[in-house]
Amino acid sequence: MIVYVNEQLNDTHESNTDTSDVNTTVSSGQSNTEHNTTTSVNNNNSLSPQCLLDVISSSYNVDGQFAIEADWPSEFPQFDCFLEETTKNNLISLTLVTDLVLDLVTEPVRFTKLFSVRFARADISSTFNTLFSSIRGKVSRESYTLTLTPSEKEKTKFDVVSCEVLTREVSRARAGSKCVTEDNDEDALRESMNQEPLMSGSGKVSIDISDEVSEEWTSLLERWNWRDKERPKQLIKLVRKGIPEKYRVSVWQMLTQVLDDVELPEIYRLLMVQHEGNADPVIEWDIKRTFTAHEFFRDKTNHKLLLNLSTAYSLYDTEIGYCQGFSFIMAVLLLHIPEEQSFAVLVKIMCEYELREVFKPGLQILQMKFYQLECAIEEYLPEISTHFKSIELEPHMYASQWFLTVFAAKFPLNLAYRIFDIFLTEGLDQTLFSFALALLKDSQREILSLSFEGVLQFFRATLPRKYLKNSACQHLVDMATNSMRVSLKKLKKFEKDYTAVNHETEQVETPLQKLERESKQLREENSWLHQENDKLAKELVESKVKLRVEMDLLEDKLDKRSKELGQSYDQVSNLRQELKTTVRDLKERESKLASWIHRYEADKQQSEHTLAEYKDILARMDESHIAQTMDLKNQVLELKAQLAKSTQNTEDNIAQDIANDSDKLLDVEMELAKTKLELCESNCQINDLKLQITNLTDQSHHSIFKKQKKTNAP
Repeated sequence: MIVYVNEQLNDTHESNTDTSDVNTTVSSGQSNTEHNTTTSVNNNNSLSPQCLLDVISSSYNVDGQFAIEADWPSEFPQFDCFLEETTKNNLISLTLVTDLVLDLVTEPVRFTKLFSVRFARADISSTFNTLFSSIRGKVSRESYTLTLTPSEKEKTKFDVVSCEVLTREVSRARAGSKCVTEDNDEDALRESMNQEPLMSGSGKVSIDISDEVSEEWTSLLERWNWRDKERPKQLIKLVRKGIPEKYRVSVWQMLTQVLDDVELPEIYRLLMVQHEGNADPVIEWDIKRTFTAHEFFRDKTNHKLLLNLSTAYSLYDTEIGYCQGFSFIMAVLLLHIPEEQSFAVLVKIMCEYELREVFKPGLQILQMKFYQLECAIEEYLPEISTHFKSIELEPHMYASQWFLTVFAAKFPLNLAYRIFDIFLTEGLDQTLFSFALALLKDSQREILSLSFEGVLQFFRATLPRKYLKNSACQHLVDMATNSMRVSLKKLKKFEKDYTAVNHETEQVETPLQKLERESKQLREENSWLHQENDKLAKELVESKVKLRVEMDLLEDKLDKRSKELGQSYDQVSNLRQELKTTVRDLKERESKLASWIHRYEADKQQSEHTLAEYKDILARMDESHIAQTMDLKNQVLELKAQLAKSTQNTEDNIAQDIANDSDKLLDVEMELAKTKLELCESNCQINDLKLQITNLTDQSHHSIFKKQKKTNAP
């Protein structure tokens, strides 16, 4: 759903939501019999019923979305936020309340949805001064389960018991959505804007070239005497296959014959001196929307080149001056050719290729070309011609920008360059009409299924995106140069028919009718110019919004990188500190190790000295060991003899000692028996004493009990 919110000055706001596909009507809060939608703004202030948006109209747009246009009462301070630009981190809450009325349900079912939006002011004067869009960038689809019960008041209807969310699905923004996403992923952002108009200057131009193609072009350029008007026979065939990017500058300069031209570059330098930096505001405004997607023109220096070239030609050709659309043709040239040479090529294109005729005051030639295109469509594409007539779509509504910019404004650069190649090789008229017919033929199935608004939206957004790939471009070129190629003879015939119709009209009509016709024509031209201006203004606003979103994404990335860099810096600082600590520890350990090594060397020397002394002692001990051994042997022999004698004496003494010990043992055993007997007697006496003590204790207790009993008696 798109909600347009207007102030008294008709500032337009836009938001995107998604609702179920039901027939819907809108009011400002009163009861409704079908579907009642109310929008309010939440800024932490309570809203009275008068603060609701005053709904003006509601209808489905070309994208199948339900659009609500409403005014807000400017006297309420709650709506002041609509007039200020919303910052990235300070979003506005917009509440959408929808009452869904079902035939068999007694009361409306209310759904309330809260959206976060932001407002971006545009620095241009147009009906699209303020644009707001949903920040979420995703479409939320919810399925609900209604629990019903038979109504007591109306037997044929039901009452709602409960309404619960069954499923919730989130998907990317659909075609035509103005949603922009907060996601950092630069691929999600492109997908959400898939069906928005392609920014001018988009598209990648391949620089790859095969060896075979390179040899063909090298050979052709070597044989081509460009000063002669006769061109090589193979030129048209090779151009239709595509001029390689590395040869495009040389081929364009040869085709326009400016390589030896010194007069036009000198004129350009004189015009720049005359210019002295005073730029026309119209030119400055127009070049702001020129190739906004191309990095070359984001540089202020290169932007200045485009301004200089536009101003120089407006001073050079005073009859034409500057017209909207010039900047796109000049930008194509500046992307290939130096500034002064670009001016020379531009003059050749405007004069010798007769492009300036289209821009002459009154735009009569442009009107004639629209008539020629209409006749060509009727002859080559009769089904599309019938469909355009049925929906009242006229050529100037979609082909004006094609013809005025030679297809450079809307289409990707890879196709725009290919069309320029053929334009410089085969001429203006055949290029314009052949490619216009080829574009219509290539999308005939889609065009025949669309309404008036749908066809315009298709031409504005969808059609240019079909040719982002080189294969699609080659297919279109083949179609334009073969089956859809319009001969100059037929174009001359259409031109004669146009002249005859105009002449007949001039003869029949009175001066007043002529003035009315011219006035009507001027009003139509003025209306068309206003529409083009509004369309371009809207595209500029949308481009600024997209660029702002991209800038926000880049700022988020920059913040993230800054935080990561800060964390990395802290980590590096910590690592440096750890490194210093480690180095200090290593030095201390090195010092300790050196001390240990010194101590080890001293201990080693001492050990070696001790070992030497020990060896000397062992050597001396070995000398006396033999003598001592002999002495010990003699002593052992003597001890053995003495032991033999003492053994005999010892045995006799032991026998005598054993006899004596036996007598002593008997005496000890007798004494032990006596002791045991005395012990038994002592135990018996102890037991008798214990028994007496027990008896005495019992008697004592018995006497005490009797005394207590007597004492207690009454």
